[in-house]
Formats: sequence, C-alpha cells, structure tokens
Amino acid sequence: MSNAEDIRSLAQDITTAYDARIGEIASIRQQTSDMLSEFHRMDDERKTEVSNMKKEASCMLDGFKKDREDAVGAWHDLAATMESKRGKKTGKTVKVRQAHHKGKKD
Repeated sequence: MSNAEDIRSLAQDITTAYDARIGEIASIRQQTSDMLSEFHRMDDERKTEVSNMKKEASCMLDGFKKDREDAVGAWHDLAATMESKRGKKTGKTVKVRQAHHKGKKD
C-alpha cells in the first residue's frame, strides 16, 4: 500500500467514525429528551397526588377539630348538668379547674 492509499483509508475511517459518533449523539439526545419528558409527566402526577393528599388531610383535620369541639361541648354540658343537680354554680368549678391546671402543661 502506498502512502496515498493509507491516507485515503485513514480519511475514510475518520469520516465513518465521525458519522457513527453523530448518530450515537443523536440517539443519546433522543433518549435524554424521552427521559426528561417522562420525569416531567411523573412530576405532574406527583403534584396531583400531593395536592389530593393535602386536601384529604385538611378534611380529616377539620373533622377531628369538629369532633374535639363536640366532645368539649358535651363534657361542658355534662359538667353543667352534674353541677346543677348538685346545686353548684358552673363558674366556680371552671375557676377551680383552671387554678388546678395552671402549672401543668398540656
């Protein structure tokens, strides 16, 4: 083989390798684009799920708050009924309870 043929063969190898690299880069770009699209889709799904969970948690907390308020009201009514049957005023018991719990943390 002559030098000219070696140079032509080398130039052909360089061109072929360049074309192969361009093809691989295009493939990697497409795969990356597909992955990013999938990540964005999954992120949107998670945002929706988190939003729904926040709404559910808020509704649950509202329900717990209402239940607690109802229970407090029932206990106050019960205490008032018991005190009225005993002939005591409800205000005194409340003051005693407040004084008793003054130093304690809930």
